[in-house]
Amino acid sequence: MSVGAQLQAALRDIRRVEDICSTAVSELQRLDDKNSELRRVAELKEKEHVETVLHLQEENSKLRNVLRRQAETSTLARQEIDAVAQLRQESARWKERSEVLAARLRSVPLEYRPREWAVECPHEILLLIFRQCLVPGWLVRGGSRERPPSVGTVYANDLRTKASLPLVCKAWNQVATEVLYASVYLGSVGQLVAFGRSLELRGRLGWLVLRVDIGCFIPRGYYPPIRIRNAAHLLLSPDYRASCRLPSLGGTITSLDFGSLVDKTLLDGALATLHTQLLHLRLSLSEDTLTISRSLHFPLLEVLTVRIQDTSEQSILWDWTMPALRTMVIVAERFSDHEDDFQKWTPRLLRSFAQGITTLSLKPPGVGQLLLGDIPALCPQLQHLIIPARPETNTLEPPAVLVQAHPTVRFLDIWCQGHAKSPPPSNLNTPDLSVFRAGFPALETCRFLDATFAYLDMLPIECPPGLPAARGEIAVSNVDATNDELLAASTDVSRPHPTWMAIIDECVGPRAVNWNGDLDDIQINGVEEWQSDGDWQSETPEGSDDDGDASSSYVYESHSSDAESAAASDASNDDDALSELQTTEAGEPFSNSWEFHMDDEWEATREEVLEMFSGMLEESIP
Repeated sequence: MSVGAQLQAALRDIRRVEDICSTAVSELQRLDDKNSELRRVAELKEKEHVETVLHLQEENSKLRNVLRRQAETSTLARQEIDAVAQLRQESARWKERSEVLAARLRSVPLEYRPREWAVECPHEILLLIFRQCLVPGWLVRGGSRERPPSVGTVYANDLRTKASLPLVCKAWNQVATEVLYASVYLGSVGQLVAFGRSLELRGRLGWLVLRVDIGCFIPRGYYPPIRIRNAAHLLLSPDYRASCRLPSLGGTITSLDFGSLVDKTLLDGALATLHTQLLHLRLSLSEDTLTISRSLHFPLLEVLTVRIQDTSEQSILWDWTMPALRTMVIVAERFSDHEDDFQKWTPRLLRSFAQGITTLSLKPPGVGQLLLGDIPALCPQLQHLIIPARPETNTLEPPAVLVQAHPTVRFLDIWCQGHAKSPPPSNLNTPDLSVFRAGFPALETCRFLDATFAYLDMLPIECPPGLPAARGEIAVSNVDATNDELLAASTDVSRPHPTWMAIIDECVGPRAVNWNGDLDDIQINGVEEWQSDGDWQSETPEGSDDDGDASSSYVYESHSSDAESAAASDASNDDDALSELQTTEAGEPFSNSWEFHMDDEWEATREEVLEMFSGMLEESIP
């Protein structure tokens, strides 16, 4: 073989070796890439494994905590079970001991029984007992301003009870003092001064006061001289009116009640300060009060009571918003005979504020029918309606009702006048339920209330219709039943007394429960109570004429009681009663025993007014 051939063979071998080496290098590169990829996958799996391990460790820790808490809860439950079992054993032991002591106590005469129970009785129980023994607040507040707080009034009896409780024993003193100062009524300047001194000497008493009523009873005949005296003060001192202001009112006041004679600046300032927190508001709608804050928002107000007085045609109603209002009471101011004002303002009040109310109470003046607008449209959500019966004449004919229909009313309360010839036991001239029943399709209960107590305008609200049906409450379930059958069911003596009647029977006295008069017109009725009160009866001065001018607005003259009772029994309302008592059958003026001078021109002398209020001040200061 030649050298050239050998060289070519060697070159071929070398090329073959190069190809093999190149293939080996490529394979090694591929294996290295695959190894790198596997290494990355291994790293990722290792990270996932670490995260899984950490998550499992956290879950394990949580489970251990849950198990620990469950074990602790189980331990506490066992302890509670043991404690309850121990308390039951102690209760059984004390109950057995109490029965033994009660048996021993029953065998001891009353005069020898121990009296240490008052010391051991908890204050919370004593407080509940005291509150249940007292007259309800709505009854005290309803009658306190109608007449002076004389000996026989509900307020005087309530105050006498509350003042006697702290004197029973030392154990009662603290709780009874809380009851005594919870509601305070100040009827004169002397009482106001004494109350202020008590708070100065014992500052902690102020924390017990929850309600303060400040008012002074002024007979209508004495008001003109006082008004003239105030006008003279304004002329002598232009800054006199600056004294009519309230101190800064706190954030705890939720109820305001302003009388008709309160200066409008006081009402304006109080409403501007407290309108965001008030729950109850009671005020008069008059020419003065209509000029107070026009635009106010009452976000929490639930109960609004408005007393309508004389106003002008140009008066504009307040632009107030009351989204939470649920109860509205509209009454005519006492001694007001202007039905036009009530008929004018009631629809405006309802149109402005009554869209969301569920309870409405209306008490217009006088008798006869009024046009109060479309009540169902003005009060679309009404559930409880309180209205008077409206007798047209002094007869036994069933009177009409003020509101003839409403689709959503479930509870209807009707104030009915008493009449001597009305059927017992209520002696009330009630309307014919079958006549207006169709106008109240949702009606469930109807109550006939004694109009003697109509001056307690919160009575139907504080004592709503109850179940089971009581006397005077008609469960309107049988539409086809006649009015006589429904009345017979409502007057069934087997039914219990209603709550309001039981309260009044206990606190006011049985003489007035079904009395044939109207206590709302106290200048005509109530002669027996006022005859014993000499402070308000003055003799006619010598030389005076018989035309009504006297030294007092109340004049007492003796006459036949039969004529008075006959006139009172025939009266079905204030206007009829006044006309009956002022004239006899012959048309001559009737000299009644409770003459009230209506003339605003009548004036008392300065000495008489000062003497009268000096006597009031001496009696009120302890």
